[in-house]
Amino acid sequence: LMARTCALFAVRRLARAVTLHFDSHLAPSGLRGTQLNLLAAIARAEGASLTTLGERLGMDRTALTHALRPLRREGWVRDQVSADRRERLVALTAAGRRAVACAMPLWRTAQRVMEAACGASHWPAFNLDMRRMSRRVRSSNQ
Repeated sequence: LMARTCALFAVRRLARAVTLHFDSHLAPSGLRGTQLNLLAAIARAEGASLTTLGERLGMDRTALTHALRPLRREGWVRDQVSADRRERLVALTAAGRRAVACAMPLWRTAQRVMEAACGASHWPAFNLDMRRMSRRVRSSNQ
């Protein structure tokens, strides 16, 4: 019964399947889906603090710091010191921008396959529902 009705079970099962799907499509780029998501978020929020970036991604600072380690090691991101020196900022390097550019065509293909699997006409509503649910769950935990 739990496997058929539990929200956690269903969401984690879907997340594993979607992660595997994107990882397999992105493999030729050398990036995993989670890494591309993080690099793309950094690109969009260039110069944002770790706190702000974590809020946008729904990650706590500890998890974000852990996720950034391999990206730093690969030379895809670098730390910056904020003007007031109290916050750490993160930015893409030239190598990070190249990694994202290389991965984006692969991501687009993976994304089209996901949208088709959902049903192209259902995808926008499903995507909106996921975003709403994420916000509601986060706000209920605060």
